[in-house]
Amino acid sequence: MPLRFPISATRVVSFKAGRSGVRTRAFSADFRRAFTLLEVMVSVAVIGLITVALNRFVGSQISALRVSEEVSQERQALAGVVHLLQEQLETLPPAGQAVISGQPHKFRGHSSDVFEWSAFAGSGLMTAAAQGEYRVSLELKPTAKTSSILELGLRRRPLDGNQKDETWVPLLSPVSALEIRYFNPLLNAKVDRWNDGSSLPALVYLSIQRRPDELPYEAVLGVPASRVQR
Repeated sequence: MPLRFPISATRVVSFKAGRSGVRTRAFSADFRRAFTLLEVMVSVAVIGLITVALNRFVGSQISALRVSEEVSQERQALAGVVHLLQEQLETLPPAGQAVISGQPHKFRGHSSDVFEWSAFAGSGLMTAAAQGEYRVSLELKPTAKTSSILELGLRRRPLDGNQKDETWVPLLSPVSALEIRYFNPLLNAKVDRWNDGSSLPALVYLSIQRRPDELPYEAVLGVPASRVQR
């Protein structure tokens, strides 16, 4: 006689199988929505690499801005020296006894020229409250007696004074070389010294080198009084 199961029992079994299937499908769906530990570790590693890259990028940009600012300040300081010297050349009289003189020098193998001129007291020579005429020279000198670092400055003294009356006005530091040349209109050539007290050069060539491994800052300055004397 064949076995017959009650309909209610079959339904119970089917019901249990159905519930088991639903649970399996729900578990699978939850498993797909979650992150595995490996994925979390990879994400953390990627974020770390991005953070390091951004940190290096920001650091390099800040360093570049700092260097650019320093270069800009040095350029402004050099331009200030050129502007000061140009103002002094524009106030020179057409002729005079040794109004301008220049001598080439060397210091440790580098140019260390001296450019000297006569000038009246004024703000350009930091003597706005003084009176009279001064003898001023643009030159290099060590920052200290035992120092190898040179600075560019103005050495000035009253025209009737002596070395005890000299004062030093620092302009730039460090400076490794100072080269000054003069254009002689009579020779139609550039010369390295000027000792003609009865005439003036048409042009003054200025070259300032801050550091041995850097290119010099060069400028060509005009002497308006030289055109009057001719």
